[in-house]
Amino acid sequence: MKLLTLCSFFALAAAVPAQFTLLKDIRPGRNGSFTGEIASNGDVVFFSANDGTTGNTLWRTNGSPAGTFYLKTGLKDPKWFHVAGGKLFFSADDGSTGDELWVSDGTSAGTTLVDNLMTGALDSTKAIVATHEDLVFFFADSIVNNRNQLGFWRSDGTKAGTFQLVAGNLGLTRYDLWHSVSLGGYLYFYQYTTGGGELWRTDGSVAGTTKVYSFNDRAKAITPFLAWDDKIWCDVVQNAKHELWTSDGTTAGTQHFMNGLVHDAMTPADDGVCYFAFNPSGTGLAIEIWKTDGTVAGTSFVTKKASMPVGSPGVAIGGKRIVFPGFANNSTNPWVTDGTDAGTVQLSTTAAMAPTVTFTYNLARIGQGSLVVFHGMDAVGQEVWITDGTPQGTKIVVDFQPGFQSGMYPWAFERARENYVAMLADGKIAFGQSEPHAIALTWFGAAFNEPYGYGCRGSNGIPVLRGTGGAPTLGNSSFALDLSQARANAIAVLGASAAPDNIALGPCTLLIQLQTAILEGRQTDASGHLRVPVAVPNNAALIGINVYWQAIVIDPQGSLLSQFALSNGLRTLVGV
Repeated sequence: MKLLTLCSFFALAAAVPAQFTLLKDIRPGRNGSFTGEIASNGDVVFFSANDGTTGNTLWRTNGSPAGTFYLKTGLKDPKWFHVAGGKLFFSADDGSTGDELWVSDGTSAGTTLVDNLMTGALDSTKAIVATHEDLVFFFADSIVNNRNQLGFWRSDGTKAGTFQLVAGNLGLTRYDLWHSVSLGGYLYFYQYTTGGGELWRTDGSVAGTTKVYSFNDRAKAITPFLAWDDKIWCDVVQNAKHELWTSDGTTAGTQHFMNGLVHDAMTPADDGVCYFAFNPSGTGLAIEIWKTDGTVAGTSFVTKKASMPVGSPGVAIGGKRIVFPGFANNSTNPWVTDGTDAGTVQLSTTAAMAPTVTFTYNLARIGQGSLVVFHGMDAVGQEVWITDGTPQGTKIVVDFQPGFQSGMYPWAFERARENYVAMLADGKIAFGQSEPHAIALTWFGAAFNEPYGYGCRGSNGIPVLRGTGGAPTLGNSSFALDLSQARANAIAVLGASAAPDNIALGPCTLLIQLQTAILEGRQTDASGHLRVPVAVPNNAALIGINVYWQAIVIDPQGSLLSQFALSNGLRTLVGV
């Protein structure tokens, strides 16, 4: 088999130059506009902003100045941003309905009221707390039998698809601390009754909203906080002490794992290990770092060098490593661990971090490679930092506001197509104020495998194209393209182009620019699978190269002309 390399596609594209772009000066002068809410569906970043005239309202950006604009006239104080099914769900008041559930597809026409659950100007929505698949879950007041009733609701963005699942507040009044976890086809959450705590799950239907497990009357708090290793991981308080439990979604499969306090800072690495801050006594603060492979026998102490603050998990950075906000010597700074005491290292003594219980967006992995961005505070103020997991590779991206001034709003860093959108102060805006800026992905040296678009069906379903063997980082000889669910023993033509396309061909969509694409034919195996190695040379000139891929499978049961099935598109961005 011929070994492909990305050098074959070098002529397809050129690296995008580094750029930092002010998207819009929404509130000219010394006052910034950003008011704290931000969320992304990958293509569009939604955020709340105040231009000084219309008040706090809803904005969007696709990472370009032309694509940054105010979405809806008359909406006041949008909050509780959650994205599900590519749409933004939020609560806002349009001046006549009170706080109600709204939805937006990123266009002004597509920003609409879902339902007015309380008549007139009475507020309905209390808090939007979770998403699962294409649904959003929220607490709301409604009128039932002429009486006001608080309940747990779901919505798909339509009035018909918006209804109450369970009456009551599920035993919680602190919505900012309400926890839920998605696993398989269910959202798992906590329900408190007079007899004790209960673990529940829902598939988004009333009939599918059921109890999984009842703890005894000593269980006063149950916090599901992670789905990993095909299990839900829960912190359970019994007899004033904390215990770690797991559940596979069945009563029999809900089991005690070990005694001790594990807050919600569990962080899975890429390579089958999960780290967590732990206190074996089950009381007080979590002070030690532990790791698990999902079994009790494979759970062990790592280090006391630093702990993970409550509510502030880390982020994977490749292999068994994670970067995390580590608390040591009365300060919080970026740390890395590989699961050993010697491999647990403080990355910077100057980049102080300020994670909080409510906001945990202080760390973000750049693509699927080995770079992490975070906000840190040192002698130049609070700015955007980046790390490759080594002290020498931990540095400020740029000092946006020179001097001891903060250039970055702490938790505002979201993806919009080819850019990250960050709320930054550039020196023209007062301390603590910010406006939306775009930072090009290629500036970071990011590496990505990400699907886009949709394939069309053949005899074995819709062919699925993925990147495997890690991200397309420099020198990665293991990177490969993986095609599955194609017709068995069929010719599959793999196409690559420098830019995506979106051409409708009957029920199918061509997602690459065929007229400029490089094409190569291969044959699938007896299961309809094909793996094509695509080694990435260690050539710095390739950083920033985008290649867009799609497989065309010859298939007499294919949706296209009864001759072809098409995979989804796959974008690869070469980085470090």
